[in-house]
Amino acid sequence: MTDNKTIGKSVAENGDYYEGEWLNEKKHGQGKYMFSDGEEWYDGEWENNQIHGNGIYKYADGNMYIGQFINGYEDGIGKMIFKDGNIFEGGWYKGKTSGYGKIIYSNGDIFEGSFTNNIKYGYGETIYSNGMIEKGYYEEIDGEIICSPFNHSDVFDEDDSITTITENSIDDEPINESENYSTCSGCYPYFQENQKGHMDKGGCMYISSEDDDNDEESSIFIHLSA
Repeated sequence: MTDNKTIGKSVAENGDYYEGEWLNEKKHGQGKYMFSDGEEWYDGEWENNQIHGNGIYKYADGNMYIGQFINGYEDGIGKMIFKDGNIFEGGWYKGKTSGYGKIIYSNGDIFEGSFTNNIKYGYGETIYSNGMIEKGYYEEIDGEIICSPFNHSDVFDEDDSITTITENSIDDEPINESENYSTCSGCYPYFQENQKGHMDKGGCMYISSEDDDNDEESSIFIHLSA
């Protein structure tokens, strides 16, 4: 059977129209679909009558998505430009933000972190337009998404020690915990047996490890100084 590839235009009874490539009488390839209201349209790739591939979707509410689609959904990597001026760039799954992403707010604030089902969920960092940086873990509590910054008192006990690290040297001598509390903001915990945690410049990392020989747990708090 020979595939019937054509280029043409089809107008629906409600005034919507499609213009582009066809395969066996189905939208397939590159094409543009314009809704009758003139406000909503899609221009990009199609497969077997579905939006599929790379394209641009302008929604009736004024938002615009530029990126990847799978079976009619925003899926993959894409950018959503909202009518209020905010911009999301990052991962999508079945029409919702998912995985790593960045929000650039119209007021100059920037958020980078994890998303799931259109909400911040997991570790994230916000750089405010005034220069302040907030780091924390986002989770849903009683139906509300809460950012929980790292709290030293949740982790330390009398046997814990703090080490200050500069870019060129490491001070092996523990120092007074209170000397670092005021200068260390936006810290976050990282727990994993027998493995050091990742450390961000300007932030802090709590490391918990287990001694295989005596089954005792040791702890250290690392602060990367400015």
